[in-house]
Amino acid sequence: MKKLTVTILVLLFFCAPLVTAQTLSGPDSLKHYQLQGRRAIKGGDLETARTAWTRVLQMSPDNFEALLNLGTAYTGTGRNEQALVYFRKAYEVDSSVAEVSNNLGAVYANLGRPDESILAYRRAIRLDSTEARYYANLGLAYIEFGRPYDALTPLRTANSLQPGTALVLYSMANAFASQRVLDSAEIYYTKAANAGNATSELLFFLGTVQRNRGNYPAADTSFRAALVKTPDYKECRQALGLLLLQGGRYEEATEQFEQVVQLDNEFYPGVIALGVGCSMTGRFAEADSILQTLYAVDTAKAFQMLNLIDAESARRRSREKEQSLQQGGN
Repeated sequence: MKKLTVTILVLLFFCAPLVTAQTLSGPDSLKHYQLQGRRAIKGGDLETARTAWTRVLQMSPDNFEALLNLGTAYTGTGRNEQALVYFRKAYEVDSSVAEVSNNLGAVYANLGRPDESILAYRRAIRLDSTEARYYANLGLAYIEFGRPYDALTPLRTANSLQPGTALVLYSMANAFASQRVLDSAEIYYTKAANAGNATSELLFFLGTVQRNRGNYPAADTSFRAALVKTPDYKECRQALGLLLLQGGRYEEATEQFEQVVQLDNEFYPGVIALGVGCSMTGRFAEADSILQTLYAVDTAKAFQMLNLIDAESARRRSREKEQSLQQGGN
């Protein structure tokens, strides 16, 4: 999951200049490096920003802006342990700034420290209860660390403060889906897609929810839309194949499974499904070859294929019987 994490800040107003330190170190040089650092941060040149803000910090060791932007620069380059040092120091200098706690929450999350991350995000919210990002980050942390039920309250607040944010809507959908509240999950996946977050992953999740709710035509549409965006999305192609198999569209299903195996011939759910598809389309020699391969790898996988063939054959007989009865009734 992406996070609404560290914000790139230009904080001229956050701290009063340390006049003595600036005077002794050369105010013109300090201003030069501050300006350079701000421009680099704004332009995304994080290494230049790190160098410039390090020089500022050498001249003014408790410079809040430098500490915060050094934390940002290190986080942006994946050096979270170093970022933590600077964000903690910034917090010591001024613990009343909500953004510092928010950034600490992001770094703790990146380091896999859930309790500290959640506490930091909660502290940011206490300091500024009007900022949607802080609620969103808390909700995302709850989801990331396996607490989807707790995520919904802050995510709802984030959505009320800043309606229509695609990532928030997507996260709400994931929280509902993980709790098997499928109708709400479908609503929020759809809203997230309409808000501009129609990624292949989102469309795959939407299709999965639609399939689990029994809306097979909608699931078919969502899976295919995901594959237009990412043709080598094997899990989605596998899901589409299984949907087609369940609907008795054996030739189409087998084509999907063939593509799955071409993408990854060690993806055994796809290999097993291809064996089932070959059997259901009368390609018995190929089905037997796949079965023998599975026996050599793991007998349990071979038996799984056989059981699926039996189940699908029974489903086809039932479907044919029902069609025969309908025709007879007419």
